[in-house]
Amino acid sequence: MFSIRLFHSEAGLTPIVRRLIPILVVASVVLAACATKNELPPEVSTAAVVSASPSPSESPLPIAAWDLDGDGTASVGNSTLEFSGAYEFSDTAVAFDGYTGSASTSAPGPIDTTASFSVSAWVNYAERISESSVAVSQLGEVSYAFALSVSPMGQWGLTMKTEDRTGGGQYAVRIDGTEAVPSGSWTHLVGIYDKEAGVIRLYVNGKPQAEASFGEPFKANKSLTIGSGQFDSHPGNFWPGAIDEVAVYQSALTAEQVAEIYQTTKPMSPPPFQPAPDASTYANGILNGTWDYVMTEEDKVLLNADGLKAESGYDADELRIRMGFNNHTWWQGVVFDGKLWLLNGVPEGDGGTFRIEGDRLIQIGAQGQVQVTYKWVLDGDQLTLTVVEECEITPNGLNCRDDRSQMDPIMVRITEHTYTKSGDDGSY
Repeated sequence: MFSIRLFHSEAGLTPIVRRLIPILVVASVVLAACATKNELPPEVSTAAVVSASPSPSESPLPIAAWDLDGDGTASVGNSTLEFSGAYEFSDTAVAFDGYTGSASTSAPGPIDTTASFSVSAWVNYAERISESSVAVSQLGEVSYAFALSVSPMGQWGLTMKTEDRTGGGQYAVRIDGTEAVPSGSWTHLVGIYDKEAGVIRLYVNGKPQAEASFGEPFKANKSLTIGSGQFDSHPGNFWPGAIDEVAVYQSALTAEQVAEIYQTTKPMSPPPFQPAPDASTYANGILNGTWDYVMTEEDKVLLNADGLKAESGYDADELRIRMGFNNHTWWQGVVFDGKLWLLNGVPEGDGGTFRIEGDRLIQIGAQGQVQVTYKWVLDGDQLTLTVVEECEITPNGLNCRDDRSQMDPIMVRITEHTYTKSGDDGSY
């Protein structure tokens, strides 16, 4: 019997199940004491023994959980996860590439998002790839009812929506944490919707971080996802890093319960390495190398070439804009008569990550503040980039402009060119 296995050994149990041992032991003792009478004591109901209702300091039972120890089998419930894109399992967790990798329940998500609920997960955020990254969400037809994530400003966050719509504004409430987002360690996140109190709460590493009033969420009737969100009915905001010990509760956890979960479920092993992105997200490396555009005299005037020469210390007749691509990363700098201007060992310009979506090349700057989308055309050794959208990454999401008159004219002047391939090595 299950109870005999529990008493025999705890070694193979998940942290979530291991916390239930004291409750099951007490229940077994009560039942054994009453066995000779073949009845329960008057003060103990059948429902009390089955549910083992926790005190405020004890954690309630999750309605679904996944320990992610090598596969997507549920450790609580029967909602097996189905994985897609680029991901890799270690013995204790799963890591996603941040471009295509995610997992979802094959059946509609287990949470009733119109009632009180809590979502708990251990996460590791390896690098910034998109304006925001979602660790856990439950989907509707168009968007998600909630998302436990890293915000556009690089903070831990929880978003809840009142309507199944893309975007924020009056349809969404977001709260952000105050702790820094580390890249090499585990962080415990808990997002809570307390229907009775009319609030949402965010806990980070067992401590309360943020709270806000919230009205009625919409009922999300699609899958629960781990490692991505949803944008206009399409997967998006993929998670770049590892996730472990995901559990969902159909109740609003108390501060004491969150602290207990934090103390008893921490992964024993360091986060597994982030897998390499699916090569299709960067066109299978077809752009790898360096690409140059030779400035015209008009360019030199508009971009203040004399000032660039004075600042760099280079005196040159020919100036080039150089774009470098190396799998999913990019950089841009200025070349003076064949010499790339480096400042503290990196090109004096910009850089970050990029992804390819059809005929769109989407670049995100290293500081995570700007996203620029180009139409790209490759013809032999000629790469043409045309700016189609410029977005600021704000706490409320993307603030985008597709009207060229509203875009940064210097950005357009520097980047919108036909480049000629100048080398096969995309490093500097």
